Amino acid sequence: MLLYTVEAAVPLLTWLLIWAGTLALRGETSRHRKIATIHALATWVSYVIVIAMVRLGYSMEGKAPEWILDTHLVIIYLIPPTLVALMATGFGGKGSIHKKLALFHTINWAAALVTGAMIFLMARGYL
Repeated sequence: MLLYTVEAAVPLLTWLLIWAGTLALRGETSRHRKIATIHALATWVSYVIVIAMVRLGYSMEGKAPEWILDTHLVIIYLIPPTLVALMATGFGGKGSIHKKLALFHTINWAAALVTGAMIFLMARGYL
């Protein structure tokens, strides 16, 4: 159940992130703010849902090595504070810092996708 919840949310959140980034690169600041805010809020909602499900006892079927699980957790625990900093710098008019944080967030998101995919493949016995 937990894995299916994550599988459903990640493509949508990734698509929103790519859309927000594309708008930012095009200089469409107003639309970027809207989509980036939706991405941030949706990420927070999915984050809270996953934490609640873990606390309720849901887990991923199958096994993955502890090192990849720990690496993935470190990566995903960086996402919420980064989103808060992105919102603060974006709405606070600190464009230079915001752009650096956005790059960090994008790289961190990609790392979460890679480690998450590895966990999924290991849990299913493909790796």
